[in-house]
Amino acid sequence: MSQSNGADPGAAPARRDKARLDRRVKIAFLAITVVLAVLVWRLQVNPAVLPAWGQDMDKARQEARAGNRRVLLVFIHDRPSEDDRFVATATLAKNDSRISAGRFLRVKEAVPSSMDKPLAKQYGVKVTPTILMLDPNGRELGRLSGRIGESPFADWLEDPNRR
Repeated sequence: MSQSNGADPGAAPARRDKARLDRRVKIAFLAITVVLAVLVWRLQVNPAVLPAWGQDMDKARQEARAGNRRVLLVFIHDRPSEDDRFVATATLAKNDSRISAGRFLRVKEAVPSSMDKPLAKQYGVKVTPTILMLDPNGRELGRLSGRIGESPFADWLEDPNRR
């Protein structure tokens, strides 16, 4: 005699398969959520500093020579400090029109704490932030270091020997 209690014998494996699929979807969703949370946290902790500034000093030197233009070279930490961010936002960004009017080429160099990058050694950079004004041949015309405000920077752009 067969038992007929109304249960479909194929229903149990189907329920198991659906439960496995549900579990996999939940795990995938959780993994995506964690990755996105880490990405958002990372961008908040270390936002891009001076994203529009170039990073190729050799190219900037060639362009400077060709156009007889000066170069602003900014050294910041590869993990920007509060001072690096201050100079980027309160000094350089607020003087963007003056920098453009002066026809400066813009280059940033991210350096580790050891300051062991060749460009930092070449110009004797010891602290960040440091801003150098260079002639078209790469010779230093002026230097500012530390937490530089908007007005002193604007004056310095006019006359790099002033400070």
